[in-house]
Amino acid sequence: HPERWLRLKALAGLIGRAPSRNAELGARVLKAIEDAPREAGQLIETALVPLAPHLGEALRARAGRVLAGLELAQFGTPAARARCLVAFADQAGALEHLRGDLGSGDVTRREAAASELAAVGSRAAPAVVDLVDRLGDPGEDERVRVPAAEALGGVPEAAELSVPALLELLDSPRAKERAAALQALGSLGRAARAAEEVLADVAADPDEVEHRALAAVGRAHLDVSA
Repeated sequence: HPERWLRLKALAGLIGRAPSRNAELGARVLKAIEDAPREAGQLIETALVPLAPHLGEALRARAGRVLAGLELAQFGTPAARARCLVAFADQAGALEHLRGDLGSGDVTRREAAASELAAVGSRAAPAVVDLVDRLGDPGEDERVRVPAAEALGGVPEAAELSVPALLELLDSPRAKERAAALQALGSLGRAARAAEEVLADVAADPDEVEHRALAAVGRAHLDVSA
């Protein structure tokens, strides 16, 4: 009912300002989404996602299940879907759907998933294999490979898997992909020390004018003197 949606949107303005109402508001928003999922896109972004940091464990788990069960059309865009899922990425169901989006036949869906995973740091660890697969596909779009590399740079505990893929990406003919690989290796720090020789070569290569500085910074982050 239109009036019900207006009341819920008004309540969304209380998020973070009335802690005692967060659980009540979260439960009401989730019930509304469950009752009318096809009309829930705006409410998900304006109320449910901002509520994420304020919900207790039980409500977060429920929200993760609700979001994971919705179809892409109910979010409006792949980016909106990924943004919503990543807000609950600590819930296995939500993260699994982001991993599924990485294997989608829709490039905008893959791009959105990779971009959002790049924003969650080590929480993206369960998706490392999927991100490495995106880098390993020579036919993959640059819009996907760049954020996929950035996401790998945020998961140092998986460096054994990601460093070889990032080193291969340095052979890409696309400048943005090579830059993303260098930045990711630098972000991994000491976990990427296996890349030290390659980074040293790039930093000294007169033909790599655009990337020499990135390689030098990345090499410094490896702490090779330690």
